[in-house]
Amino acid sequence: MTFENPVFSMILIFLVFSIITSMSTALAQPQTNVTNTSNNASLTPSTISLANPSGTQSNYYPVPDNARGPVIPEKGYVVEDLGGGLYFLGNGAYNTMFMVTEGGVIAIDAPPAIGEKYLQAISEVTEQPVMYFIYSHTHKDHVGAANIFPDNATYIAQEETANQIRIANDSNRPLPDITFTDKYEIRVENEPVLELDYPGVTHEAGNIYIYAPKQKALMFVDVIYPGWVPFDGLGGAENVTGFLDTPDEIANNYKVDKFIGGHLTRIGTMEDIGVQKEFTLDLKTTAQQVLRNVSFGDMARVIGPSNPGNPWAITNSYLEEMTDQCTAQLADKWNDRLGGVDIFLEDNCAAMLKSLRVD
Repeated sequence: MTFENPVFSMILIFLVFSIITSMSTALAQPQTNVTNTSNNASLTPSTISLANPSGTQSNYYPVPDNARGPVIPEKGYVVEDLGGGLYFLGNGAYNTMFMVTEGGVIAIDAPPAIGEKYLQAISEVTEQPVMYFIYSHTHKDHVGAANIFPDNATYIAQEETANQIRIANDSNRPLPDITFTDKYEIRVENEPVLELDYPGVTHEAGNIYIYAPKQKALMFVDVIYPGWVPFDGLGGAENVTGFLDTPDEIANNYKVDKFIGGHLTRIGTMEDIGVQKEFTLDLKTTAQQVLRNVSFGDMARVIGPSNPGNPWAITNSYLEEMTDQCTAQLADKWNDRLGGVDIFLEDNCAAMLKSLRVD
């Protein structure tokens, strides 16, 4: 593109120079204060250090005692004995479980955040090799290090998970050797040590319950978050109704003393599962009320005149208003009961409102 008008060219050069100078000046500043402009009074400002990332501090709401887990030692993980050869493995952000049997180790999931330390953790409690690996579902943050186990290990997955792994063609997620549709049991000396069950789509298609009946330990990933608010957008649930039904599904079908959810700080209990049910019911009820209170037509009359011909401006304002109202009504009630309310409540409100509008 060329400009024949010399005056216009000079103006353009000046503007570009001004922008570059402003950017350079901003990047040279040691700190940038980022103030939360939300009308939710429970949230606090954050100070971000651009010059010294290691000194970055974000002032979030204090973590409730109920959300805290064991201190993670320098080696980067904790192993807890759940009894009968079953062990919990966690690093404070991700967790899983593995079982030691006379025929070898049964590993479940392999989060890259734990990686090779998974093998180190197993070696602390047994010299047995890993003979089986179970995919809880397909997501790489939970199974993206599945290739660390021996080549002769047998990989097991629900058929929906197997199909997605086949499509992904990812060498870090080996193709399953055994697939199943609804249920599968792993037996030792003809006794079931792990029961795998597919309840249908919740977090994603193929996500399974993994139950150790002797220990009354249940693993179900990315749906229940013991002590914490669900991750961004109800954990990214593909089926929000299935996500909401999970606490009752567990209560009706399992005896659970220990629950492993794949994320965060600690082992859960049936009480934690009940608290999540209470939270999501409160979230749904509040979102339903907000949907009744906020009118798209009223928003159009307010926003439309200053944004003629721009329906997205009206839609965005409508969605933001509902999300803000939902967040404001729930924040103070849940801040001291669940960790991360100040971080992901808004996203959970948005996901619930979307589900109620379109599902």
